[in-house]
Amino acid sequence: MLNVVTTYGELDVSMVPNGTTGYDDLIRDAEPRTLRAGVVVDVASLADVIRSKEAAGRPKDLVALPELYRLLQAGTSPTPTDEIAAPSQAPTADRQAAETPGKTPQERAARYLRERDR
Repeated sequence: MLNVVTTYGELDVSMVPNGTTGYDDLIRDAEPRTLRAGVVVDVASLADVIRSKEAAGRPKDLVALPELYRLLQAGTSPTPTDEIAAPSQAPTADRQAAETPGKTPQERAARYLRERDR
């Protein structure tokens, strides 16, 4: 993992993110995004980002999950200017759903991926 701090914020670069098998796994559902300079890059899908954050299980990843679940359920993806809410700022229903027995992050992501692949 390469961790870089840029003038635009932190950037983590991983050749094989946790919970994935790498590029071939992620490119399948990647979404093209246009950067400020007009350069188009493929960005991992929100579902794949969630899968990776769940697998990593780092505190900073777990903090982001409730908001990422909300965005996934709403059918939106964060843009570079979107901010991820901390758990105390995340909607109460999302926090409760994330903490409900039988509703683990892995179960929620697995259910989403099963439904997506139908």
